Amino acid sequence: MSSCQSKGTIQIQDGDESLADVNGSCNCVKNQMSSLSLKEMKNRIISFQSYVAKKKKESIRTRALANATKLHRRALNPENAREKCLVFDYFVSAMKIRERYAPNTPILATSFTSVGLAILDRDLLNSETYSKVALKCLCAALTILKTCYVQQKNSVIIPGNRKITHLDLAKAGCNVARAYLQLDDIDAALEQAFYSLRIIGVSESQKLSLDRRNRNNRKVMALCCTMVGKILAIRMEDQLEDKTKAIKWFRLAIKIQEHNATAEPLALATSLTDLAFFLHDIGDCTGALQLYERALEIRSKRFRRLRKGKKRDYENL
Repeated sequence: MSSCQSKGTIQIQDGDESLADVNGSCNCVKNQMSSLSLKEMKNRIISFQSYVAKKKKESIRTRALANATKLHRRALNPENAREKCLVFDYFVSAMKIRERYAPNTPILATSFTSVGLAILDRDLLNSETYSKVALKCLCAALTILKTCYVQQKNSVIIPGNRKITHLDLAKAGCNVARAYLQLDDIDAALEQAFYSLRIIGVSESQKLSLDRRNRNNRKVMALCCTMVGKILAIRMEDQLEDKTKAIKWFRLAIKIQEHNATAEPLALATSLTDLAFFLHDIGDCTGALQLYERALEIRSKRFRRLRKGKKRDYENL
């Protein structure tokens, strides 16, 4: 009996031990399940925090770029005298914002171009130091546009969804040539101007078919031809044979603008005035007078009241 009880006791104790093992294993599984769920929750929390941080960063970037756009537009269209005085500051502020939040993008190239041209257009900033700053900004704009143009050809998505064309590169090249001209680096300016002409398919032999080109293409071509004419006109002091070449390039610009005269008559008037200035400087007053009168007639038809361009033509006459 006692043995049976002892056996029974032993059996009961064995059963308790096996039950304890089962309970222990269940607890282990529960702990494992709970640890796995904690890991998942931790991963989800981390991913959510990174998502929130990313969205916050994008929101800050969007607001900053929107502010830069407002500053840029305010600089382009100042509403009062105070804003006219702050045009350069607005351009610089927009450039700094875009340089931080939108590096190597077309909108940053636009800001660099605006700052560079603003320096060249302001008489108070026409010192050699500021001209070098303008050259640096315009070269940076050209480099960015070249990079974006190559990426675009390689089917790389460019932030901002703005398509870069060869005309953008040509205009940027003309701006760089203008900066070199401001620094009296005639050879570099001429090289850059011819580079812009090669981009749009114009050779130094000046053989081109204007009828097959669209209006924007002809407009940039005229800009580049005028730049070459201005550079040769300045270099004429050292090389007299450039006189004839300069006149040819000025007349080519006029020929190109005549194809766009219906859409942009003022551009034609500007090209006529550029050549008239040059003829007046070299002593051909009769030819200059004819061009001035033609430019004045175009501006008079375009405007009924006195404007800046028309006033300048009157003063030239």
